[in-house]
Amino acid sequence: MKEPMRKRKAAPFLSALVIASASVAAATPTPEDLVTARAVFLAHQAIGGLHSAAGGCPTSGRGVVDVAALFAEAKQPAPEGATVDGWGRALLAWCDGAQWAVISKGADGLLSDACAAMPPAGPCGDDFAMLDEQRVFLPPNVQQAMEAGRQKRTMADMRSVAMVFEAYRVDNNALPGGPTTGFVPVETIRGAVQPVYIRELPVQDAWGQPIWIWSDGMHYRIVSAGKDGEMDADYATTPGSGATTSVDSDIVIADGQFTQQPA
Repeated sequence: MKEPMRKRKAAPFLSALVIASASVAAATPTPEDLVTARAVFLAHQAIGGLHSAAGGCPTSGRGVVDVAALFAEAKQPAPEGATVDGWGRALLAWCDGAQWAVISKGADGLLSDACAAMPPAGPCGDDFAMLDEQRVFLPPNVQQAMEAGRQKRTMADMRSVAMVFEAYRVDNNALPGGPTTGFVPVETIRGAVQPVYIRELPVQDAWGQPIWIWSDGMHYRIVSAGKDGEMDADYATTPGSGATTSVDSDIVIADGQFTQQPA
């Protein structure tokens, strides 16, 4: 079953980065990688603030400049930790009238061809580049760790939703929302469970897409459709297929237990 794609809301970049710092991946990001990813995000966010306040960027149309020089020209202090990468090299910034990018040359100190062209097209090899939260180009090991972090965060939020279902069932001899017509966003039960059963109900997964629920009144399912946002099966009739290896694969809870989850 393919649920229609919903409009995506960008997941918080720093939240995924914090979880990535504790994730185990095939090639674990170095401390320099994580410092750089954070610095690129902070610089991009701060330049966006300048852009909004002034209606543009002070170095628009002038090619690539150091982030520190951009803030100096704007006569504004640069945020702490937002001018150099994890290897102590200057972060670079590029602006035109509508968009801006922040770039680190990565561990080798050399710009890849994809990151040398403006705006960066990506992927950029070992370089880091950010145009917006939907266009963030990271080294493969950092990207893999961040996706693993998003999976972990999603599973934690889904566990919280399952605990709400179980607690509500104990008190009411019923499931919140009653029988549903197919899968519906978990947000539909917010009024029935918040704040009695949970202070704040998680309604989106770590990719910024809805957490889905289904119930026939006795049994329930909780589903994240993974990075691609598309549900791969009708989990009302099948509980899931165990361990998965793709970040696009769905994550499924059936009656309180994970029945499909990352390996």
